[in-house]
Amino acid sequence: MAQDQTVFEYIYVPYTRRMHPDDGGFRVALMGSGMLVFQQVNASRQVLENLSFQLQPEISTRIRHLIGRSMWWINSLQSNGQTWFRPDGQAEFSSDIRLETAMFRMEDIPQLMECPFRQLRGHYSRMMYNLLEDISTVLLRTAAIDLTLTGFTWDPRFITPLEYQPQQPPMPENQQMFGA
Repeated sequence: MAQDQTVFEYIYVPYTRRMHPDDGGFRVALMGSGMLVFQQVNASRQVLENLSFQLQPEISTRIRHLIGRSMWWINSLQSNGQTWFRPDGQAEFSSDIRLETAMFRMEDIPQLMECPFRQLRGHYSRMMYNLLEDISTVLLRTAAIDLTLTGFTWDPRFITPLEYQPQQPPMPENQQMFGA
């Protein structure tokens, strides 16, 4: 996989805005190079914040490995439909999930997980939730980034977005890095 290809992407889109009227959701994308991009949008889908985190490339490798171990059911999920809706039509949010080249939309994963096990939407939503939990655990333990179904935070004691880091002044061209 190329360094600039998406390994994992998660998009949270709220449908109701009772509690947070300006909340338009967020997007998190992890690239093969280890670059993680976070975008927060308002209710009109305008980007409010665009942040980048440079993670160790091994983190992308670990997450790619988690996805690879799950391909047996991801391929089955693709053949059974890529959009899973709540049976009662009362969804409060949707999750768009990209696992390398596979893309899925699931409404209210916690509610879908309550569907009977014999129903495909219940079965696959539990499997997807477990995979998201595994990916979130890797991000939390290795990069101090906390990704949940409805939120994204980071611990500034351990990681800082590239946009928040102080800019280093450029070194004059005639200055050598090492002694003469």
